[in-house]
Amino acid sequence: MKIRNYQESDKERLRYICKETAWEEYKKDTARLESVCIMFCDYFAEQEPQHIFILADGENQAVGYIICSADYENFCHMMNGEYMRRLEKTAPGEKLFLQDFLKKLEQIKEHPVHFHIDLLPEYQRQGWGRKLMTALCEQLWKEGITDLSGCSSNRKSDGYQMYKKLGFTEIYDYGNDVVSINLDIEKFLNGGRHNMTMRERIAAGKLFTDECEGMPEERRNCKKHMMAFNNSSAGNMQDRMEAMEDLFGKKLKAWIEPPFYCCYGTNISIGEGSYLNFNCNFVDDGKITIGKKVMVGPAVTIATVGHPIHPELREYMYTDEVEIGDNCWIGAGVTICPGVHIGENTVIGAGSVVTKDIPANSVAVGNPCQVIREIDERDNKYYYKNRKIDKADLEEERRLRGEK
Repeated sequence: MKIRNYQESDKERLRYICKETAWEEYKKDTARLESVCIMFCDYFAEQEPQHIFILADGENQAVGYIICSADYENFCHMMNGEYMRRLEKTAPGEKLFLQDFLKKLEQIKEHPVHFHIDLLPEYQRQGWGRKLMTALCEQLWKEGITDLSGCSSNRKSDGYQMYKKLGFTEIYDYGNDVVSINLDIEKFLNGGRHNMTMRERIAAGKLFTDECEGMPEERRNCKKHMMAFNNSSAGNMQDRMEAMEDLFGKKLKAWIEPPFYCCYGTNISIGEGSYLNFNCNFVDDGKITIGKKVMVGPAVTIATVGHPIHPELREYMYTDEVEIGDNCWIGAGVTICPGVHIGENTVIGAGSVVTKDIPANSVAVGNPCQVIREIDERDNKYYYKNRKIDKADLEEERRLRGEK
């Protein structure tokens, strides 16, 4: 799962999510259901795609989104014109609904930047709403926008309770428990406070230095556990497992060949059945998440930290988490840069430098790393060049290792 920018190919998926999360009475009427997309999807995708962020699954398919209009005048002009005409053709009865919505928006025109958020039911109540809100607020903050509004929210709805937890406050009461709400973007991005700790700055992706709040001591402690693990005897697996648990701060159902190097250890999560070969280097000031049954070759570097390009700012750092999906194979000598997400089952060729996301079920190589093909049926017939996969031969292999 990841949060990413909107792509033009996402539009139909946005419309699907919009319909799946519509009011129940609208789902019974095809025309009314289409009207929901016209009012709460199409304008944003067509006019302000830069203000859309997507929650994507392992297949990079949208399963949720947050959309926003930051151009109040254009929104009102287009809604009263082009989109009103579309609505009249599709569901004339919904014209009054849109007119009422625009009147509500006029009541809060001093806070005109407004949003909508939708997630498929199976992805709700998992923290993704907050992450989508964070992505949008970070973009708006860069544009100099300081607050964000929800034009119409019902106090009795689950959505309203979520907005209250995020820090939204009421700015207009329409009666019957319907209100407009507003969010102070700076306060939200600062974790509800105007003064963040350094660790909160790191988690928020802001510029930071790491010589305070006990971080130097944590790194020294990590080096102590790292040395114990790297010097552990192959003849004493119990000691090695205990050293690995001390290093990562938790038990792992994975195997790592020493030597292994990292900064903190506790920011690394490795799924069951995964294997890391020797000489791997993880710069884990930010989170590194490795899925189940992932194979990582020798001398792989995963970095979650970067520095500003400008020399006067280069003493500062920032983090962006790295995520590798289940069943991936990362070849020897690969470097994975901050912010990269690699989809499940994917193969990254030896020596590659991965600077951007790689989709699931792909073979990708190079510097910079690029997808050269998808994993297909031929891969189920040949394991290397023209060497065929023989089921009888595989059964013999299993027999030799004692598997029935």
